[in-house]
Order: sequence, then structure tokens, then C-alpha cells
Amino acid sequence: MTGLKFTLNPGGCGTLIPAGVSVRSTISGDLQRFVPPSRVSCGDRYYGLGPDREFYHQCEKCHEKESREAAAAAA
Repeated sequence: MTGLKFTLNPGGCGTLIPAGVSVRSTISGDLQRFVPPSRVSCGDRYYGLGPDREFYHQCEKCHEKESREAAAAAA
């Protein structure tokens, strides 16, 4: 996955979305790679933008499906 995907549509398949590898600085100033814990599933509400906006996490498969359906509807 290249990054988290979001949608305005509630629902989702419930698939666990794995966390990507991140980099953090250690006390000595070195960089350390780690995988942060992730409990995000496809369809979970995203709370990062405040209560006035409703976005939902989306797995890559559902994102591609929604993109194909939108393209077919526009054609």
C-alpha cells in the first residue's frame, strides 16, 4: 500500500490495514526503522479531521473498486 486511503462512504470490508514502516530518531540521534502498531480496519471512521467531517479508512482493494465504479458511472 502506498498510503492510507479514505472515502466519504461508510461501510468497508473490515480488512485490517497494515501499518507501514516508519522511521524515528533515537536518543543518540540515529534513525531507527520500526512498524507502528495498527488497529485500523477498512470502514473504520477517521477521527483526525474533527467531528464536522466524516471520512472512513479504506483498504486498497475497496479503493480500487470504488474508483472503477466511479469511472464507469462517469462514462
